[in-house]
Amino acid sequence: MPVHVHDHALPGVGRRYELTGADGDHVVVVVHGSGRRDLHLRRAGDDDAAATAVLTEREADALAAILAEGRP
Repeated sequence: MPVHVHDHALPGVGRRYELTGADGDHVVVVVHGSGRRDLHLRRAGDDDAAATAVLTEREADALAAILAEGRP
């Protein structure tokens, strides 16, 4: 099944990316021009974030490596 990521510009901030999982949960990443990344997890049918994390660019790179390869 293909994975769909929706993205759009946030003027003055950066870009917003949203991935919807098969269970309907959402992963939202806001990439700021400064390099900061905001990670928001939302449950299906809920408008409020269940969890939020603020990551530096280096922390986001480490998390991406873990998710992609299973190791930092």
